[in-house]
Amino acid sequence: MSPKTSFGSKAMTLPMMLSWLAAFMTIFLNFDCMASPPLPPSPPPYPYHDTAALVALMMALGSPPWLTSQWNVSTNPCTSWAGVRCLSPYPPYSLYNTSGSGILSLDFSAAQPPFTGSPFPPISIWEMFFNMKSLDCTGQGLQGPASGLGDWSGVLTSLDILKLGGNSLSGSLAMPPWPQGLIQVDISNNALTGSLPKLSSTNAAALQQLQIGGNANITGSIPTSYSSLTALSYLNMSGNSGLSGLLPAAWSSLTQMSKLDLSDCGFSSGALGSSIKLLVCSLIAV
Repeated sequence: MSPKTSFGSKAMTLPMMLSWLAAFMTIFLNFDCMASPPLPPSPPPYPYHDTAALVALMMALGSPPWLTSQWNVSTNPCTSWAGVRCLSPYPPYSLYNTSGSGILSLDFSAAQPPFTGSPFPPISIWEMFFNMKSLDCTGQGLQGPASGLGDWSGVLTSLDILKLGGNSLSGSLAMPPWPQGLIQVDISNNALTGSLPKLSSTNAAALQQLQIGGNANITGSIPTSYSSLTALSYLNMSGNSGLSGLLPAAWSSLTQMSKLDLSDCGFSSGALGSSIKLLVCSLIAV
């Protein structure tokens, strides 16, 4: 006589037990899936290395039409995006494993229409481009505090050229707002206030060109430390009517200086005195 297993009042055969077990497992698995639904798949990465950083920059600028019309995320930014130059056409992940690290230069000076009214991006955006050597945002009407540039010195250490003339950057530049290796700086025709940045051979030894004119609300005198900028060949402070005082007599030691523009400044001929004569003689001798 076949053995029978009691389940309530009815005997259960082995096939019936297996059927009940299968039904139980189905209910259990369905409940488990409902309790812990699977995570949605991650969005696919951009097809090219530096796209993510550049898209973040574009969004930080308020997605200006010049960028949205010319930056196609499905194409290679290093070969087809306006204003972008890279260290190589196809920066390899093995060498530049952070998006933005393959960017050599960004040039937005030809943008039409300009970025007028767009915010100047914060350091959290610019720090992605830590290998960048040149940034040109000339004439774009970007707005924001110039004090934000003070954080660049420890981040964009490869930067050689910084051109931010013709924007609406405001506030003080009393401290050096740039990396020490910069060769050219143009922050002319903004809305800067306060005193001139305190530049010297210890924080701007490589500086060859400085354009800071067109900022009428900059006040005070020229720091004597500027006489230690022995690599300086071009200095433009024109239109800074709030400046006053003497030019340091030690400026005669700036033997590399070939172009100096102090027009429409607040200096008087009497205040300039012999120091300007020494400098002019130096310029003529170049």
